[in-house]
Amino acid sequence: MTSPKTPAPHALKRRFDHFLRSNATQAILPIGLVVGWTGVMMFFRWYKESVQGMHEWLGLGLVAAMALHLLRNRLPLSHTVKQKRVLFFLLIVTVVVLGFLGFQPAAKPNPGRLAVQALSHAPLKALPLTLNRSATELASQLEALGIQSSDDSLSLTDLAAQVHQPASWLITELLGKK
Repeated sequence: MTSPKTPAPHALKRRFDHFLRSNATQAILPIGLVVGWTGVMMFFRWYKESVQGMHEWLGLGLVAAMALHLLRNRLPLSHTVKQKRVLFFLLIVTVVVLGFLGFQPAAKPNPGRLAVQALSHAPLKALPLTLNRSATELASQLEALGIQSSDDSLSLTDLAAQVHQPASWLITELLGKK
């Protein structure tokens, strides 16, 4: 029985160098064009939702292709990095990145989350008007869910705890059925 021969290390290196020479730089062009164009589309909010996933995934592909390209061209890259202009551009890019990171506007609260929080902490007596139901309809709906609502000052959080569920579950149940 013969065992399969593994290629010699220098043969593997030649194959890898051939793969890099044939593919690394060439892959950057089409991927870079698509990532660049979808980036412009997202900046101007043209079909942003449609292209965002493609932009993100191809962006990862671009990073991989760039890594292969840099690996293939490591000697010219080492000479380029030693130039003073590279340090100048690196400094400019660093200042821009730090500026974007340091001067971000405060995040706006999510209105949906705020509404759910307010609804979950509101007293039961306020809910019929909020949910556009009568108190009787709301009480029967809660009973159908196995929740006793004897105290009008209890919140949906308190009521949901009776059945070991989060308030968001109870809100979904109440809003989904009328």
